[in-house]
Amino acid sequence: MTRFTLISGSYTRREGHVPDPRGESMMMHSVELGDTPADNQAARVHSRSFSPIPNPSWIQPDWNRGLLHAATEVSGKESGIYSYTLASIRKSIREQGEPEPVSMIPLSDGLCHLSLFSPSGDSVNPAEKSPGAARVVETAEPSRSAADPAAAPEPAEPAALVLASSYASGILHVVDVSDPAQPRELHRLHMPLPSAGSPPAGRNMTRQEAPHVHFAAVHPRDGRIYCADLGSDRIWIISGYGEGETPVISYAQLPWGYGPRHLEFDPDGIHMYALCELRPRLLVLRRDEDQPKQRPAERPKQRPEERPEAREEDGRAEGSGPETEGEPTSGLTLVEDIDISASTENQAPSAIRLHPSGRTLALSNRFADEIILYAVERHGGFLQKLSFIRRFSCGGNTPRDMSFSPGGEFLAVGNQDSHTIAVFRFDPSTGVPGNTASTTKEEIRPLLSISAGSPARVLWLGED
Repeated sequence: MTRFTLISGSYTRREGHVPDPRGESMMMHSVELGDTPADNQAARVHSRSFSPIPNPSWIQPDWNRGLLHAATEVSGKESGIYSYTLASIRKSIREQGEPEPVSMIPLSDGLCHLSLFSPSGDSVNPAEKSPGAARVVETAEPSRSAADPAAAPEPAEPAALVLASSYASGILHVVDVSDPAQPRELHRLHMPLPSAGSPPAGRNMTRQEAPHVHFAAVHPRDGRIYCADLGSDRIWIISGYGEGETPVISYAQLPWGYGPRHLEFDPDGIHMYALCELRPRLLVLRRDEDQPKQRPAERPKQRPEERPEAREEDGRAEGSGPETEGEPTSGLTLVEDIDISASTENQAPSAIRLHPSGRTLALSNRFADEIILYAVERHGGFLQKLSFIRRFSCGGNTPRDMSFSPGGEFLAVGNQDSHTIAVFRFDPSTGVPGNTASTTKEEIRPLLSISAGSPARVLWLGED
């Protein structure tokens, strides 16, 4: 018998890309799964929603400190990061209550992604090598007072920062969450569009009318932030983002009209992958060690609502970011541009995850309703090339997010429009579906399908 626990975030309100929201905020799913196909027919699933906040479409754990941060993809005063202790969530599940957030910090509208890191250079979870990957190998929580097991943990070293990406506002927020009860926004970086003039050929003027920051994470080797901007077809590269520092910003220009959505860092420390949404492309990029000299970003002209005196009551930081485009950099080299198009006309790639073995790269393609697998071929631990393995059905509709289990034995896929989480079995050593390295076209079916309204984010909380 295999037991595991998943947490999902969801859409609770109608959006342009969410025509039928059925989410109940966040949910915890406890599963008991048999070891044979016959046993799987009687899999036991217990699901319960908790903390009714609107559109928690991205949730980010801090395993070492026993915290869960949730971003609300909404507008107005409800938009921000809500932080909870995992102990309070578990307690609320047991006692049929609702966990109270440790804190909530208001941020700009339309938050769509969070990542967590330590500015000291130490990983917040030492086993989580890639901030963009869904690797969870430790679920132990820090010790707490016996009198109040759900109390927020005391601030501990290394300090933790959260990067919050806003699609709607084109803003990257850098938030200090060292004290989870009193988060502080250190920087608010407004990303610009390319210089005025005729739009470059290939640019999607419907979707790229403004900056759209979709992803940001710190590279584990060079310590810089790499930020995917769907609106400008750029990867922004940012250093000097700590408290009291002036951010230094440069960028790598990607092909026009591609719309980079998410990045994944390869464990070789040199390569990264960019999954593009507006055109179904997978880009392989090489990080060059020698960076050209960069200049500090200039302070932008602030709109009235962004002046500190206009926002004193909500504790937001003063706006910061490049007033001009910043400087292009040769810090990233495009190694390979792979067409991942499906046979359907309407498609929008969404999630990219590297298997814990490092041998398989998985992509989800919304509207085509498929998962695409590539073999990661290496020499001496370094990426040599990607080789197509196969496509298979996501087990539902609109696979928005997915994540591999800690040991690599399962892949959980959040299917937004069929309101399900499909769980597939993978070989933990080879990183391919099933228990063999077969690449045949035989149908791959999920082991089970979990009911979950409009899932937008799926995380593994534990696996036995």
